Amino acid sequence: MTLAQSHAGQWWWWSPRTASAHVVAGVQGVDATVGAEPADRQVQRWGFNLLMPPTAPAFLRKGGDHCLDLALSLNGPNLVREEGVALPDVFDSSWAEAVEQRINGIEPVAGLVGWSGDGAWRWGGWAAPGEALPRPGLLQVCLSLDPAFRAYHSAWDFVLARHGGKLAEVAATWGVELAGRGAARQMTREERIIDSPGYRRDLDDFIKEYALRYLSVIRRAARQINPDCLVLSPLLTGATPPLVREMAASQCDLLQVDGLGLVTADAPQLWLVPEWVGSNGGVDLASGEGEYERRIREGRASIGAGLRDPRVIGYVWTRFRRGDLVVDSPFDVGLVDENGRRNDALVEPLRSLNAVADQLRAAAAPAPEA
Repeated sequence: MTLAQSHAGQWWWWSPRTASAHVVAGVQGVDATVGAEPADRQVQRWGFNLLMPPTAPAFLRKGGDHCLDLALSLNGPNLVREEGVALPDVFDSSWAEAVEQRINGIEPVAGLVGWSGDGAWRWGGWAAPGEALPRPGLLQVCLSLDPAFRAYHSAWDFVLARHGGKLAEVAATWGVELAGRGAARQMTREERIIDSPGYRRDLDDFIKEYALRYLSVIRRAARQINPDCLVLSPLLTGATPPLVREMAASQCDLLQVDGLGLVTADAPQLWLVPEWVGSNGGVDLASGEGEYERRIREGRASIGAGLRDPRVIGYVWTRFRRGDLVVDSPFDVGLVDENGRRNDALVEPLRSLNAVADQLRAAAAPAPEA
């Protein structure tokens, strides 16, 4: 699988198998066969062309196009999990070594097109200019860690290097009292958030350095396994600082996003769709359209509109198996429910959309300039 940008500016998935450009229609969580037909064959018949993690290993060995998760959150030993932050200690050499150990025993199989970073990372508090930080930023969290963390020492080295090696200058720039390094830890324990223009400048640069270190390890690890595979970013959400999103655009081949418009860079994006979007309500008296029909129409239109974005190479439906069709709304259930029953409220509209996705996207290409 390779990515290519057309003259019209659209990003596409170029498939070596078909020697043509396609829209990605992925599905996440194919875990076991349901009914008499193998699950991988089932979703392929529904128009899905990429298996996204987690996927049962039995289906991966068949050679269908798929991505694997590097599962870096399983590596340590030091993971920073404090005050809305959940990240590896990227300054600790043992973390990079653990990543190497993670990948050494993995043998890529046919159909592997990319490696994905973890989707569960949290980067701490951030806010748009003029808004208050809702929780401590990554820099304050690292400054407050136990000294056993390498990130603690690196954060203090970073800060002091920017302020002439003087704690008094740090305090003056940030507008806080810092009698010693322990003061930052005490402020965090007391839920006092450091937030000032001077601190924000340091926070932004620290986030960029942290993200660059993290993403470069992902890239190096993935390239070591298979130089031809794509490097997918961790899942980028509205809670991910914009600086991290933009850094991911420069370091990763393909961005995983849970919404549109999260990244301003002209970088290819894969949209992870967690639910069927549609409005509730009664029957429309003018058209006779009920809630069920309206939700299908609006949900399909929402995904179709996303596929018209020139940076979105496709979407991933994130719920293969979920819920119970007997007791749950079909829009809260996966493509199949926990008992293996097919959910036609989602399968049929998605199958019809997948069948025309390439044509829909091609038709949305801007006309060439005269």
